[in-house]
Amino acid sequence: AGFQAEFNDNINLSATDPRSDLSLGPTVGMGFILPLTKEHLLQMDVGMGYRWYLNSPPLNSLTLAPNSRLDYRMFVGNLSLNFHDSFTMQNDPVSRPELTGGKNQYIDFRRFHNTIGVIAEWRAFRQWAFIAGYDFGLDRSLSSDFLNLDDNQHNFSLGTYYQLSSRLNVGINSSYSLNLYRDSNQNDGDSTTVGPFVSWEVNRYITL
Repeated sequence: AGFQAEFNDNINLSATDPRSDLSLGPTVGMGFILPLTKEHLLQMDVGMGYRWYLNSPPLNSLTLAPNSRLDYRMFVGNLSLNFHDSFTMQNDPVSRPELTGGKNQYIDFRRFHNTIGVIAEWRAFRQWAFIAGYDFGLDRSLSSDFLNLDDNQHNFSLGTYYQLSSRLNVGINSSYSLNLYRDSNQNDGDSTTVGPFVSWEVNRYITL
């Protein structure tokens, strides 16, 4: 469990009439790891909280920690599959640089984001591995103020790595992402990344 207090001198992101407020936010987290069998593992982590604004009650809201997720892992021979679902509830407009203060007295910025997908890793040989994955994400406004930012995301990933030693892996990763807005006035976009990958296990507790 935890508790956070935050003072903000401009909660409405206004250049002409800023409003300050103090918010209080208790949080609690819970989770478990359940080995169903030797080849099947179920894991869940959930963090929840509530944010109170002393002078701006309309902004009070429930929060979900960004690391809240549900994982299911299974092994079929040399193939491992990871099915995952991560979710968060965002209520901080400062994290979106494109937002500015509007006509409303408060910025009721509450959004729900969910990403669900699967990652497959095939150990073709003792030292070679191939990885492929797909994630589908949706971002939805929980208020009527920012419905124009609602979008869907598709992310495809592909990579391979070689195990040089018990602690060192090298390889290459690539991804293609597609962002589709529900509002036709917004601009859809896509991006492609390709780059090297290095993983070094310094010791039992630290990996770079």
